[in-house]
Amino acid sequence: MVQLTLFLKDKLVTSAKKDDGTNNSDGTIASRIEPVIPGKTQVGNTTKLTPAEQAAVKKAVEEANKFPAGTTVEVRPDGTVVITYPDKSVDTITGDKLVEKSTKQTTPKAKNRSREKPSTSTGELHK
Repeated sequence: MVQLTLFLKDKLVTSAKKDDGTNNSDGTIASRIEPVIPGKTQVGNTTKLTPAEQAAVKKAVEEANKFPAGTTVEVRPDGTVVITYPDKSVDTITGDKLVEKSTKQTTPKAKNRSREKPSTSTGELHK
């Protein structure tokens, strides 16, 4: 397998060329097009993407590639992308190449105590 790395709009983009030792002359679009793999999208759970995370992965793949009109890009819950070309040939990019666990630490929200009023007799808080 040959791997090409380049920068596109300040993003790292990798393209993995198919090299299985065969002559890919079956005439399908998938045999002629090698999808560019965009930089990884950070997600909360790499095995269960939210609809918003799936949309972000789809957008990244579509922006990194110039697919023929009529091509569909589907993102599965595990981040795997299935690209179906107009001739019904298919390319698949596995989720591990497209998503990674977010490094952001989420801080639990503090309980809102603004509605609680102190009791005048005991000093306890009452709702």
